[in-house]
Amino acid sequence: MEVFEQIWEQIGAYKGYVLPVLILFVGWVLSHVLGWAVTSLIRRTGADKRISDLLAREDEALELNLAKTAGTTAYWIGLLITLVAVLHYVQLGGVAEPLNELVGKVLGYLPNAAGAAIIMVAAWIVARILRYLVVTALSKTTLDETINKELREAEMPERTAPSKTFGDAVYWLVFLLFLPAALGALKLEGLLEPVEVMFAKILGFLPNLLAAVAIFLIGWFVAKLVQRIVANLTSAAGIDRLSDRVGVQKALGKNRLSDLLGVVVHILIIIPVAIMALDALGVEAVTRPASQMLAALLNALPAVFGAGVVLVISYFIGRVLAELVTNLLDSAGFDNILVKLGIAQAGAEEAKRKPSAVGGDIVMIAIMLFAFIEAAGLLGFTSLADLTAELLVLGGRILLGLAIFALGLYLSKAAANAIEGTQIQQNRLIAVIARVAILILAGAMGLRQFGLANEIITTGFAVTLGALGVTFALAFGLGGREAAAEQVREWRNKLKSDRER
Repeated sequence: MEVFEQIWEQIGAYKGYVLPVLILFVGWVLSHVLGWAVTSLIRRTGADKRISDLLAREDEALELNLAKTAGTTAYWIGLLITLVAVLHYVQLGGVAEPLNELVGKVLGYLPNAAGAAIIMVAAWIVARILRYLVVTALSKTTLDETINKELREAEMPERTAPSKTFGDAVYWLVFLLFLPAALGALKLEGLLEPVEVMFAKILGFLPNLLAAVAIFLIGWFVAKLVQRIVANLTSAAGIDRLSDRVGVQKALGKNRLSDLLGVVVHILIIIPVAIMALDALGVEAVTRPASQMLAALLNALPAVFGAGVVLVISYFIGRVLAELVTNLLDSAGFDNILVKLGIAQAGAEEAKRKPSAVGGDIVMIAIMLFAFIEAAGLLGFTSLADLTAELLVLGGRILLGLAIFALGLYLSKAAANAIEGTQIQQNRLIAVIARVAILILAGAMGLRQFGLANEIITTGFAVTLGALGVTFALAFGLGGREAAAEQVREWRNKLKSDRER
């Protein structure tokens, strides 16, 4: 016993140095043990992987070493507490006071952090449960198949299943709802106030958003249903065969007329539905211009529909009249008009397009131009209607001018043939002169119908006739002087004999 007492007395002489070192060593060991315990606990619970999966995207991997971070934090907190104890033991309170306050704040904040962690864990559990319920419920419906089918028909890529998308939306919405409570537990009033204001606005806007989405989805499904009904009914009624018969299918290409009518009905339904959905949002600054635009489009639909009806009816009438005119002209022998006018020779190779068919095309074009003028007037495009009317008038004048010139060709040929059939002298020369004169007259009249500088045409016609007269006089006077002198002598002798009598 005396030996131990002596040893203790020897140690007691140095206890002012040994005990602080011993406390620091023990605290260091305990800090290591605490850090190891926290790291092991987190790794065994798998919190690292779960939080990594929570924060990572589907197309990338995210690794978080949460266990090591938490263990290191626990180690330094334990070491800081040990350091404060050592400073208090050696009676360095002035130095230990700031550290003591820091440790007090950290230890006092741990319950808040633990409360926030518990809240977020509860949010995670609730979010997982709700996501599972939403995905399971929607998977038992035909929502995924319906939306994916529509995406395929619209040639859009299929992404994540719609049921999973809705489930993820509910999942993150739960976290957002729990976020203010977690910030409140952490005593972060500076962040809590704007978040609460934001959530108040979001929650106030959420009913409007849900109502707008519900209205649009219901309207969209109804529009698709009606579109298919209209397409099937019109197809069963034979409108596709009728369109193929009248030639409309060529203009549509691969699309069918019944499908086009279904799309038109779909648009007619979806426009008022979109207006209702925008009004349900209640955001005037955003929805009012869009609603006004859609309303203007909806108000213009009757005029568009009327213009379309006018064009369609005119097209069918034009087809009938064009066919009728083509048959009448063919029966009247109009296909030989080029031969009769002397432009083509009999027995020559036939053109790809007969004159009678060209006449039918002209009738078709004229009817469609009239219909286009009326359709443009219904749509309020008065300038376009006036321009088309002027073009139509110009086209009529051009056709009339061509008809006058064609009549001149016919009359010139007939006159030339009649003169050549007589027994008068120089009948061929006279026939050519008559033919040229008639052609010049017909050409001048035709160009005058075109409206191309009437004064120039009139002057040119007069100059041409004068030149022909002068040329004829010179030719007669210079080329036939002897014949002219003989003829003049005959006239003089005849005149003298008449006087003598």
